[in-house]
Amino acid sequence: MQTPTGAEVDNDGCEAYVESEETYQLKILFNNDSDKIERGFEQQIKGLANFLEIYSSTSVEIQGYASRVGGAAHNLELSIRRANSVRDTLIGFGIDEQRVKIVGYGDTVLSRLGSDEATHAGNRRVTATVVGHKGNVKDEWTIFTTIPKQD
Repeated sequence: MQTPTGAEVDNDGCEAYVESEETYQLKILFNNDSDKIERGFEQQIKGLANFLEIYSSTSVEIQGYASRVGGAAHNLELSIRRANSVRDTLIGFGIDEQRVKIVGYGDTVLSRLGSDEATHAGNRRVTATVVGHKGNVKDEWTIFTTIPKQD
């Protein structure tokens, strides 16, 4: 692996990283009792795949959820199927399956409370958490570099 041009180098000759608040947010919603990804959400998954390509040291955990409609066992199985649908789509975009972990929560972790259709729709979802992101490479200092003033 090569050190990027212009990067600050540590004592081991490796690039230094800065802490990064950059995360990739993914929220895919599903129809009732469905694990089919609707066309409008495919771009979000493609964006996540692009992010994972850029940050090749990262992996992603895909979390599937269900609403309280239906039984607990069915909802757990459905949430796993939903997470697998997103996982399969990421793999289809070229992401190594070893970098994609799934977990299903069923109806045990709700984003909204209530019993109306809008509440249920918000709970039928898949989210993602990117792990292992070191941050961005720290650029080396030049005479034109400005340092923030410390108070």
